[in-house]
Amino acid sequence: MDARGASGLAIDLRKLRLPQRLKPVVFILKAVLTYALMYYLLTRDWSKDALQRLDGIDAVWASAAGLVQIVATILAAARWQWIVRWLTQAQMNVRSFFGWIGVASLIGQFLPSTVGGDAFRIGALATITGVKDSFRTVLTDRAVGMVGLAIVVLPTGAALAIQSRFAQATVWPLLMAAGGIGFAILLVTVFPRLKHPHALLRPFQMLAEDMVAVLRGRSIRVLVISVCIHVLAILVFVCLANALHQDAKLLWPIAIVVPPALLISSLPVSLGGWGIREGAIVAGFALLGQEPGVPLLLSLIYGVLGVAVSLLGTIVWTANPSDGD
Repeated sequence: MDARGASGLAIDLRKLRLPQRLKPVVFILKAVLTYALMYYLLTRDWSKDALQRLDGIDAVWASAAGLVQIVATILAAARWQWIVRWLTQAQMNVRSFFGWIGVASLIGQFLPSTVGGDAFRIGALATITGVKDSFRTVLTDRAVGMVGLAIVVLPTGAALAIQSRFAQATVWPLLMAAGGIGFAILLVTVFPRLKHPHALLRPFQMLAEDMVAVLRGRSIRVLVISVCIHVLAILVFVCLANALHQDAKLLWPIAIVVPPALLISSLPVSLGGWGIREGAIVAGFALLGQEPGVPLLLSLIYGVLGVAVSLLGTIVWTANPSDGD
């Protein structure tokens, strides 16, 4: 992208930005929703019974879940590294990206990602590539990651709809996944050909051009790694279920409920996805006739595990805050 195009991107994005006076209101609304959902879920009798299972948790399986989560984060760091290298030609080691993602994820546990986590990622990389190129890589990384999740949700969500007691309730994640993939296809096939797009469409055109550039050069690698990251999320839940001494009959529900639930929790309506993720997982298991207590506990441990891996990434970043070699 030339300097003129980058300047245009910055101007267009300012038009799309939420007014400053509304940001505190949006944050408060998200915090209230998060607290209300967590309070409701944690005060049920079945959630209190499930929490007692923590006393007998298997440390070996819990550690395996942690290792899988670390591998998933390393893959996410490698994906971002490849996108940065392809779009900006900047050469940095994966350790830097792992540290930046760790800090960003930790911030994102308590703030909307657009306020904290992504802002940190953009700022950290901007010291090397500049703000505009940094923003482009983070936006492209987000888009490719969501496409990977949508690819996983399509078959798992369809299986959930087939086996659900109330199939109509499962249509939303399927629509989100199909719509996301459809929009991505539209983005990379139509938007780059627009010669004089409206000002509000220019950011999407530039995102489309970046995605085309990345997918053209690293299509198989980037898409496979995006899908693998979300498959590993399922594996984390499987390890946690084993840590809680659950039998094998819970494994299939995990496989078909977790991806749609993670897609729903990606909606920017709560802090760090907390509450939304737990509610979606409990609802998904309920639709399959499963008791809600253990799924809630699995989701809570998954969230805590994410915080722990984020802390590890933060330690890596703290040890090498300016490491880009």
